[in-house]
Amino acid sequence: MNNGQTLDFAEKNRGLRSKKLLKRNMWITTAFFSASIFLQEIMTAIFTCGLDFAQFFMIVINTIAVGSVLAVVLSFISNMKARNWVTGVISVINAVIFCAQICYYHVFGQFFEWETIGMADSLFKDFWRESLVAIWECLLKIILIFVPFILFVVFRKRFGMFKACKSYIRMRWILVFIISLLMCLFFTFVPRVARETYLEGETNKVTGTFGVMTSTRRGIEQLIFGKSTYTPSSQETEGTIIEPGKKTEDTAETGEPPVPGSESGTETSEPPKPIIEGDNVLEIDFDSLIAENSGNKDVVALLKYFQSREPTNKNEYTGYFEGKNLIFMSLESFCGEFISEELTPTLYMMTHSGFVFSNYYNSLWGGSTSTGEFANLSGMFYNSANAMKTIGDHTLPFALGNQFLKLGYHTFAFHANSVTYYNRTYAYPALGYQYYYGRGGTTVLDPVTRSVQTLKTGIEEFTDADGNGWTMKSNGTKPQWPESDHELAKLTISKYIDQQPFHVYYMTISGHCNYNWAGNDMCSKHRAEVEGLEYKNEEVKAFIACNLEVELMLKQLIDDLDAAGILDNTVFVMTADHYPYEMSDESLAELYDLPVNNIRTNFELYRNELIIWCSSMKKPVKVDKVCSAIDILPTVSNLFGLPYDSRMLAGVDVLSDATPIAIINTLQKLNGSYIDWCWITDYGYKKSSFVANEAYDWTSDSKSAYAKGISSRVSSMKNYFFKALSTDFYKYLKLN
Repeated sequence: MNNGQTLDFAEKNRGLRSKKLLKRNMWITTAFFSASIFLQEIMTAIFTCGLDFAQFFMIVINTIAVGSVLAVVLSFISNMKARNWVTGVISVINAVIFCAQICYYHVFGQFFEWETIGMADSLFKDFWRESLVAIWECLLKIILIFVPFILFVVFRKRFGMFKACKSYIRMRWILVFIISLLMCLFFTFVPRVARETYLEGETNKVTGTFGVMTSTRRGIEQLIFGKSTYTPSSQETEGTIIEPGKKTEDTAETGEPPVPGSESGTETSEPPKPIIEGDNVLEIDFDSLIAENSGNKDVVALLKYFQSREPTNKNEYTGYFEGKNLIFMSLESFCGEFISEELTPTLYMMTHSGFVFSNYYNSLWGGSTSTGEFANLSGMFYNSANAMKTIGDHTLPFALGNQFLKLGYHTFAFHANSVTYYNRTYAYPALGYQYYYGRGGTTVLDPVTRSVQTLKTGIEEFTDADGNGWTMKSNGTKPQWPESDHELAKLTISKYIDQQPFHVYYMTISGHCNYNWAGNDMCSKHRAEVEGLEYKNEEVKAFIACNLEVELMLKQLIDDLDAAGILDNTVFVMTADHYPYEMSDESLAELYDLPVNNIRTNFELYRNELIIWCSSMKKPVKVDKVCSAIDILPTVSNLFGLPYDSRMLAGVDVLSDATPIAIINTLQKLNGSYIDWCWITDYGYKKSSFVANEAYDWTSDSKSAYAKGISSRVSSMKNYFFKALSTDFYKYLKLN
């Protein structure tokens, strides 16, 4: 073979090796990204909500699609150094997203929503301690998530990864991407449950079904284009539900949770007031409003829906507290499991001598404090941490602040932490609070023009009757964390005690996580008071310790109101924003005396206290009906004799003859499926299936019809009330 032939052969051989190398490197690129994301998805599922076969399968085809498209994109970058830098950056970003979800889930028991990204600065500014603790406690998991990036850094040169490739090689991987994408679409939209989960876009369900990458893409899409809501049909109504009759003999044994037994309704030994005839409705000309808004199909559908709803009746408790002052509280991470006559005498007295609700439930809607507070204040529900931001520019005529403001009450809101967190500076004025004082500022609402002014002077500059201000840390420059609600009561009561009639709202903070002796000043403050309690978990003791601030806060307010001679003229309404979900399963099991297995899906975890109390009440009123946070506003509105329309609220007046539905949104998996939007009524409860209260007379057909009817009603309520929020529906009623 001559030299020319040898050179030709060598050149040809190099070309073949080059093609093999290009193919190999394309394989390596795709395999690296697919394997990296696959491992991160699997680890994240195991570390958080658990992994099932359906999710595993969706992750496999999703990661192949993502890996192939990333490989194709990188193949267009001809400079190897630039390509490696881009690969490294993508790997880090992916790892950070997975780590953020793991840490967020570790603290809040749910996944991070992209639509709340604007709150990130406040989150780290106000809750940096919890963030650091979460990172430390998840450190091993974080390291494991970063393993693919570490391997890339170490071995990228050895494998000669990410060299440029020819078009025909690139086309093969575009084809792989298209096939994977089609498979993703097929298995997402053909199965009904998967299709509904994806289109609904609820972060926890999407993440738990399709993985972090899909929920991230879905979240960014909603962040850019907005969160779509279901458009209900104008023909859709809630329908009629046939309730079963009582058995002649009480044989109620219902298991978990114990749904109400034979004493459903109300009991009181007080002579009832004469029943006021009629329903709690306003004079709304629906037909005229429908004609006026005929070009807006969403508004027309909503008007027809609310027109068709059954109102609740006025009753012997209508106007029971008419003309009195009202102090309303949302209690941070509160539960009644630690209340005792010895440890918390004030709470014990209030939970046993006012309206005593034995079957009250708090849901976990999906947005932490924001959604719990929203349900308490609005009589509606929403499943986003942006719930309070959503209503900032809305018309909310039935919010208690607005109702009392129209009656000439002085309305105040107080929060010991950041004045801006959860966009409260916008939400509270919309809810009708004329003055909102928080740490870092004050919001003032003009009740006539509805204009809002925000002042930089905040609650931290207040002093109590003795001239004392906030208790500072040892360095004297920063307040305690969390802040003291007992001090909040002492610092704020002078603002309203001489301005009757008043309606005051407190959002507490002392019960906030984490529950330990080192990083929580309220826990350490009351450590000595709980040391003798017979709990094994220190976290449980720390939780009880910080919640003793609520006891002291209430005692302070009661003493001051009593000294001013207006205690009998002041009503207290209190409930939690959510159960203390930041605690470990083991601690929750000990605190609630429940089995630790699947505790987050145990409805008993959501049973809580609703306190409605006034010292003028001679004897307690026992209420055994199932009820929840959305029922507070209509119940309180009726007790105060406020003019409101019961058809416009998701909840009902518990003291009327209506049957409330407690919706339990656990955001947790049970046997591989999320059991969200479950419900409890006096007649039974539904998780994955309906469990009837056997105190009632059922047939197999009546059980099925009842369960389908309630589930359909819950679905309609969800669709319509979400749409009402997205359209600012209540402004179309022209009630203001």
